[in-house]
Amino acid sequence: MRILLLEDNAHDADLIGRALVEAGLVDSQREGLNVAGTLAEAQALLDGPVVFDLLLADLQLPDGHGLDLVLALRAQARAITIVALTGQGDEGVAIAALRAGADDYLVKRAELQPQLGATLRAAHARRGREQQRRGQALRVLYVEPHALDVDLARRHLERHAPHLRIEAVPDAATALARLPADAGSASDIDIVLTDFRLPGDSGLDLLKALREGRGLDLPVLLTTGQGSEDVAAEALRLGATDYLPKHAHFLAVLPVALENAWHRVQAAREQAALQRLNAELEQRVAERTRALETSNRELDAFAYSVSHDLRAPLRSIDGLSSLLLRDHVAGIDDDGRHMLQLLRDSAQRMDRLIRDLLSFARSAREPLARQPVPVRALVQSCLDEHAQVLAQRGVTVQLGELPDCEADTRLLRQAFANLIDNALKFTARQTAPWIAVRGWREACGAVVYEVRDNGAGFDMRYAGKLFGVFQRLHRADEFEGTGVGLAIVARIVERHGGRIAAEAAPGEGACFTLSFSAPAGATGS
Repeated sequence: MRILLLEDNAHDADLIGRALVEAGLVDSQREGLNVAGTLAEAQALLDGPVVFDLLLADLQLPDGHGLDLVLALRAQARAITIVALTGQGDEGVAIAALRAGADDYLVKRAELQPQLGATLRAAHARRGREQQRRGQALRVLYVEPHALDVDLARRHLERHAPHLRIEAVPDAATALARLPADAGSASDIDIVLTDFRLPGDSGLDLLKALREGRGLDLPVLLTTGQGSEDVAAEALRLGATDYLPKHAHFLAVLPVALENAWHRVQAAREQAALQRLNAELEQRVAERTRALETSNRELDAFAYSVSHDLRAPLRSIDGLSSLLLRDHVAGIDDDGRHMLQLLRDSAQRMDRLIRDLLSFARSAREPLARQPVPVRALVQSCLDEHAQVLAQRGVTVQLGELPDCEADTRLLRQAFANLIDNALKFTARQTAPWIAVRGWREACGAVVYEVRDNGAGFDMRYAGKLFGVFQRLHRADEFEGTGVGLAIVARIVERHGGRIAAEAAPGEGACFTLSFSAPAGATGS
């Protein structure tokens, strides 16, 4: 088998290549296997002189999406077998790949190597059968002891349905010898057409052997000249795809019956594949839910430990430093007082950092309680908390229209409070500081809010770092802070399915824009 592996990660490509060799699908990583790291490289190899039997393709690539290549190959009617490689949690991508024309998919995980050989061989066998079907040829194994009946059926199909090609055997034993021994073996027979009355074992015995003994899902059409309802019921109970009495119009309806039986089984196979995909998805969701619950419990325990065991000694350091500066200042020289003040400032900064980290963790773990939020009243309450600072520093507040939105009230309040704190901090050196908060409703129904200031601003070249934890675009001696506040705002907005953006220029202030869903029934203005 000649295989093309489309994988941009060199480590993964090496591991998959070794697994292909171990599965016996290629002789070595240099013989029978070509590796491409981009869509362009893969396309060049596919258009070259080498004819590949199978494409094993990662879908996330540097120069595009692997689905585009799958669609292109199927549009060109290429006979190549395609198996998609997906990452953890990519169930939607796997379904999209199957719909685009991939024959199967594999998930990149620890169990990939044991599954690789069986999955690729089965996919290649299915692709072979599919190509033959698309070539207008379905092979029918006709189990019929009467040569005249076989001859009549063959002549009729050659004239009216030449894509249905009959191979005849006289009895069940010969049919079983002709068909696969188990479900894992490839079959060059597409449909089994069997008479009920056979020498030796009957058509029902043959059907039972195929279904219960070998586990084959080949379409089986049972015929009989008697037309007994009991025979029909028993055949369907044992797993016959359909039942067809040999009445006067038997040959006229035979092609349609064979085609319908084949398509019915194909539909069942596709449904089974989707059910398998859904079952895997449900299992993964359950596993991840359990892991998340365990992680949350551990985080809760850690948060309690941090809050109690770390902040308590920090408060002691701050308190003792304060007492020394207050009650023993006469016995401490200037250097001592300076060092004590540095010690106290460091303890307070560490306390703020721990507080912000706990707040950041809570913003990600606590469940959302969405409800309509009167945003103007919420923002006004945030401003009221800062009324003393606003008045002392002469900050002008411009409060525009603020439409309601659908959000978790507590988290939304934290987002606005952090943005207002941020604006106050970075306008501290302005002679005429101002903060503007306004909002509007978009035509799509989203509600957009804007918090703008005329403070220090920042260089947009570094905007990519803005919403990361501990990311600061100004020196610590310029503006206080831990670099967590904006990360909390970004996480809150993203958890609501919204978006956040920032625009700024050095010395000209900054503007933060965030969007949330509108309350049910709200429309764009």
